[in-house]
Amino acid sequence: MPVAAEIDSTARGEVPARKFVPWPCAASRQWSAHLRVFGKDSRARHFLAFPLALACAFSVLFASEDNAQPAPAANYLTPIAPRRLALVIGNAAYPDSPLPSAPLDVAKVRKILAALQFDVTAVADVNNWNELVNSDLVPFLNKVEEGDIVVIYYFGHGFSHGADNFLVPVKATTAIPEAKLYDVFLPERTIREMASERRPGMTLLFLDACRAVVQFTDAGAAPPLIAQAVPSENLPGDIIVSYASDYGHNAFAPQQGVASYFTDALVDELPSPGRELGMVELRLTTDVERESADRQSPYFLQSRKSVFYFSPSLETSSAELSLWKAALQAGTYTAVEDFLEANRGSAYAADARRWKSDHPASSDNQIGPRITYTRVSPLIPELVWKPDGQPVTFPQLTAPLAVARTLEVDPKRQVPSSASTVSSNALLVQSDAALVVQNTVARISPDDQNRIGRVNIRLPFGQQLSLPVESGSMIKASADIAGQRHTVVFRRTSNTPARIGVGRPEAEIVLASSPNLPSTVDPGALRAFIAPMLAPGRYIGWVSISTPATSDQWLGRLYRLQADFTEYLLEQMGVAEAKITIVNGLNDGVSGVRVRVFGN
Repeated sequence: MPVAAEIDSTARGEVPARKFVPWPCAASRQWSAHLRVFGKDSRARHFLAFPLALACAFSVLFASEDNAQPAPAANYLTPIAPRRLALVIGNAAYPDSPLPSAPLDVAKVRKILAALQFDVTAVADVNNWNELVNSDLVPFLNKVEEGDIVVIYYFGHGFSHGADNFLVPVKATTAIPEAKLYDVFLPERTIREMASERRPGMTLLFLDACRAVVQFTDAGAAPPLIAQAVPSENLPGDIIVSYASDYGHNAFAPQQGVASYFTDALVDELPSPGRELGMVELRLTTDVERESADRQSPYFLQSRKSVFYFSPSLETSSAELSLWKAALQAGTYTAVEDFLEANRGSAYAADARRWKSDHPASSDNQIGPRITYTRVSPLIPELVWKPDGQPVTFPQLTAPLAVARTLEVDPKRQVPSSASTVSSNALLVQSDAALVVQNTVARISPDDQNRIGRVNIRLPFGQQLSLPVESGSMIKASADIAGQRHTVVFRRTSNTPARIGVGRPEAEIVLASSPNLPSTVDPGALRAFIAPMLAPGRYIGWVSISTPATSDQWLGRLYRLQADFTEYLLEQMGVAEAKITIVNGLNDGVSGVRVRVFGN
């Protein structure tokens, strides 16, 4: 499509994305050789550096886009379930207090984990700390690769002391000085720290052991005063520790030779299809408390951002695929990172890591290889919404720029209360990403703090910019040109914005999370809402999606995923991408992902 035709399309509020890459700049190598003869602070060095930057800038700005297209989304749709590895430890042969049910508990856990596609390594009767680490734990963890799902199950004696919880080898004794505590017993904190070094997708520790508080004394000395501190919550990565009992309490079995309350409930709950880990934990707690007559209550310590299913249902797997397609369609680093952080156990987690590897982000560019733009600020539909049945028009940006269709509201910036009280350029600077939509002359400098070398340069259609500030009648932005960050300044084209008609405010809905996958919304509710507006004789002029403001990082990620998923569903239903905008973090009392539709 010729550039002129692409510019004309902005009258409909639509600007297609283009990406430019630098041509090889042989001049840069020649100039670099000359620059080395000048001192670091030499003014001559500065004068030589600027023509080099300018020459390479033009190679960037006018390069062909033929080689700049991102890899097709289909290249990242190969489901590969994360490997599942499990280490199962059962200690029975304690000289003073044997645990004869250990083999039974271990056998039940091994069987259920194998059925859930785990590669299980079993260990029995660990004699001492060094044996556990060097002979069992390290060889097991050496098999772990990035993204794997790791389960470590332990059945045996245990205790709490201070802020730590310890596993007891079969030949260990508590008749030692307190100073020798960490030489004889292994704190579970060490296990999770060692596991996190391998960067697994998720680590789950199931510890079927007592957590009674043990005190150590030297011979003839008074017992030390040990504070019964709660367990440390400094958990690196996505780690879940499931203790069979609460701090300071014991774990039990119904009777000798019978599986423990905790293990019995664990093997019952893990294989439940479509049951997320949080629900597994809830039901596990309920089962143990009921069967033990409230003598025992499991305790869960976790630091996780991701959902996890030991046995995902077909509906969950389908929702994961749709969510991953939505992230690919968004095509930004944020969208892919959000998906990966929230779905580490997904069959598409490997695709997400590969996408990130194929599209490395720099500190100056977190946007991504695919981003679409609009001349309508995403804030406009929200600011003009008034369900009074009257037709409305949207003002278009007056600068020679378009902005990303998805806007992340910066809580430090003041959001206008009404579109009629602010200029379109005031709305412009709410955005971070922008695109030049007509050939325009701007002023650039390699160093904005130094006026030497300030020149005019022609910015072509398609140049990507960042929009940190606005300065009077001038627009200030920044751009990556020839590998350097430059300040770009150009004039506004008009103080009177053009306007486009989008019909009248039709209807709105706040969508609930889907029961199949929390980071998606209920597709059925959205379809039922949008279907009447897609009927013959009606049209959709614009759709605005908004999410609530929140200081909770996990909740913010959830809302962004739901918003991208909603956009994906709308496009699948036939709503044009150019007619959809998203505002994330809108502080107007919305309680979930809200969809507002303009049309007739």
